[in-house]
Amino acid sequence: MLYNNIVYLYLYEKTIQEDKNMKKVLSLVLSLVLVLSTAAVAFAAGFPDVNSNYSWAQEAINSLSESGVITGYDDGTFQPGKSITRQEAITLFSKALGASEKMNEPIVNLAYGIYEADLAGCEDSYAVKQGAYMVYRKVLTIDEVKEYLSKEKRDVELKRYEAATLIAKALGADAWMKTNPEIDVTFADKDDIPAMALGYVFYATELGIMNGMGDNKFGPNETVTRAQIAVMIRRILDTMDFEYIRGMISSVDTLMNNLSIKTEEGETVKFGVGNSSAIFLDGEKVTLTDLEVGMECVFTFSKESLYQIDAITYEGEETVSGAFRGKVTTNAGTTVKLADITKEEETVTSYKLASNVVIKINGGSGAITDIKNGDYVTIKMSGGLGVSVSAEPKTRKISSVKIENIDTSSNGVVITVLTSDEESVEYTLADNATITRNGKKADFSELAIGDNAELTLDYGEISDIMATGKAKSIEGTIDEITVSSSTSYITISSGGNKSKYPMARDCTITIEGKEATIYDLKLGSYVKLEVSSETVTEIASEAASEALTVTGTIKTINTSYGLVVITYEGLNGQELEKQLFLKDSTKILDTKSGKLLTIKNLNVGNVITAAGTEKLGVYEVSSLMVLQ
Repeated sequence: MLYNNIVYLYLYEKTIQEDKNMKKVLSLVLSLVLVLSTAAVAFAAGFPDVNSNYSWAQEAINSLSESGVITGYDDGTFQPGKSITRQEAITLFSKALGASEKMNEPIVNLAYGIYEADLAGCEDSYAVKQGAYMVYRKVLTIDEVKEYLSKEKRDVELKRYEAATLIAKALGADAWMKTNPEIDVTFADKDDIPAMALGYVFYATELGIMNGMGDNKFGPNETVTRAQIAVMIRRILDTMDFEYIRGMISSVDTLMNNLSIKTEEGETVKFGVGNSSAIFLDGEKVTLTDLEVGMECVFTFSKESLYQIDAITYEGEETVSGAFRGKVTTNAGTTVKLADITKEEETVTSYKLASNVVIKINGGSGAITDIKNGDYVTIKMSGGLGVSVSAEPKTRKISSVKIENIDTSSNGVVITVLTSDEESVEYTLADNATITRNGKKADFSELAIGDNAELTLDYGEISDIMATGKAKSIEGTIDEITVSSSTSYITISSGGNKSKYPMARDCTITIEGKEATIYDLKLGSYVKLEVSSETVTEIASEAASEALTVTGTIKTINTSYGLVVITYEGLNGQELEKQLFLKDSTKILDTKSGKLLTIKNLNVGNVITAAGTEKLGVYEVSSLMVLQ
């Protein structure tokens, strides 16, 4: 079994953290490796050139050739003394990290799809796919792989310090060295080891994956032979203890932190997801809440505990729904027939299901034979096959939900609700839906984020919604306004605190009693908000002071009082002074570095541009940019 480097990284770091004595941990690992590497030797009978001169490598060559990790040549020889090239090294190390595992095949393909464009200059290398996998597993960067597989360097023989670097990176050295910056390389030729590789050489040799060359020398610039790389790969594999399972997610429970999968053999397995479990979706690190039923995943285990999930989505994925027609059986090649409920004349389409399709009946586990004629059925399709099927009665009620979002940017109105199980679910509001709010008939525009609601669904759409909401008044000054085609937001400062609220679509806005729009509101203006279920329904604003901008050179600075005096040129060319007051909330930006500053970072002579308002002769600065 070949193993996953990222998962091993966690285990290795955890071991170090729990023990706190790295030398002791490393010596234990070293002892294990030495025991494993000195087991009884079996001659590689298939390779006549692997003779007694290579007794130290025969077991490794034999086991790796049998598993297909490393192979011989067409003439039946292994050529143990031949140096390996950089692209050969990429191929071998990627295999050691799981690239040759059939279970990991989707991950290899995914990695290549993600990084193919970035590796365009290396497409003619036979190791480009394996290189992409090395990037995906965070062993190498794109730039490092491009260097390894460039036309100029791909056939260059691999040096021992480069091998140590690959080994150490694969086993988590980068993370370890962040907390252990001091290393002690004692080889007599340590000055010949490139500075960037010193830590990796230390790591690889302390783990026992690599050894010295005699006379207390490492030989960093010596080339690596095929026999040597076989031993290194074998030791890496022996150090790890991981297995892989591939399947479809059949359930996700974010409250209990567990999920179930359905394997290709039809077996359902349930397991917990610990805080240490790394979760990736299409190569991006995510959380358990981002995983969905029907996703194909590769699960990495260690001693029956889950340590990593790699989830994959595919191009061409779609979701279809409709009224179920007829009945189904559990025969191979099962199909489900759905009637299109959006058309006046019923059209029925057949959908073929995957062998490990996940079935949900009324939100719980079920069998395909539990679906009844007329049920509302939703099928998630991937690669032309249904990977998950959910069925529910034509009409059903959902109580105790809270409205999280109301989106009108697409066709129709989409309402997102938070269920009693803390799950966010989207539903489309039917055109003829009945809406009541606080006991009165209402329009959808009167619904507010935060409303408690009861829903009636008809073929998956909201046909009836009963909402209730609480109202309150809030006063303060406008700190930020975000305008969106779906939901706009206003942030106000009140009593030293900032609060952000969504605005109802029919929010009433007035300035000094006169009707206005969101675009008429000014930052810093004093406002009174009427809030219903945490959604702003009314905004009454005072007239805003006219925003002013001034550019000049700093003459004096008083950090204690937040005062800055600048000089600037008046309309008639005379030199004028202006006193600026900087508040704690004033944003100060250095345009050269792009960094935010404080008043203590300002200097006399700085050329600045300040924006703010002037009240009673006091210029209050909201933002300031240092130009030079």
